[in-house]
Amino acid sequence: MLGQRLQQLRVNAGVSQPELAQRVGVAVGTLQDWEVDAGEPGSGAMAKLATALGVSPDELAAGRAEAQQVRAGQVPAAAREKP
Repeated sequence: MLGQRLQQLRVNAGVSQPELAQRVGVAVGTLQDWEVDAGEPGSGAMAKLATALGVSPDELAAGRAEAQQVRAGQVPAAAREKP
């Protein structure tokens, strides 16, 4: 899901929550909500997050697409068993 992906990318980049929140222009609580999937950043915030974390927007959004599939009752391709 997006929250787990965001948190992992942030940790891998060696960036604290307060630092990333400041770079993106949001409150730390907002960033914390995103990391636990209690909310989701808009497109502008997604672009700022990607830039701050040094990844492409598509790489960051991969977590969002997976979350949308789960909510829609679909199983993400990565979670399907292979024969």
